[in-house]
Amino acid sequence: MLAIESEESRQLGELVSRRRQLVEMQTAEKNRLARVRGKALEEIEKHLEYLEKRRNQINEEIEEMTKNNQEWSEKVKLFKTFPGIGSVISSTIVSDLPELGKLSAKCISRLVGVAPLNHDGGQFKGQRMIWGGRAHIRAILYMGT
Repeated sequence: MLAIESEESRQLGELVSRRRQLVEMQTAEKNRLARVRGKALEEIEKHLEYLEKRRNQINEEIEEMTKNNQEWSEKVKLFKTFPGIGSVISSTIVSDLPELGKLSAKCISRLVGVAPLNHDGGQFKGQRMIWGGRAHIRAILYMGT
């Protein structure tokens, strides 16, 4: 049975997704920065400043939303007790993995895509590989480690 997503969790998910998009834009602009000179250089630097400002504003909005929701606030505090887990990772987990704490560890690891899955068929024994799941959560957890 699927739970109906609340308006508040939808908004948090949109903000977390937007933050991820801004980080991707910053990375692209920084890559361009290394190859340009003159007017384009100045334009890219201004755009990077704007993206940084917007990302900080969105981070503040996300932090405010998680503080105002007791369930999210408790989860964020718990996640931050783990080494390498800060505000970005904890808010992403709260937003994009609401099943955490409701499903077994095995189910969650498959949902995130960190469980090695086999590629067997009949008498064929394939290799175990990590694949599928929610790639953006897997990527952000990787960055935390």
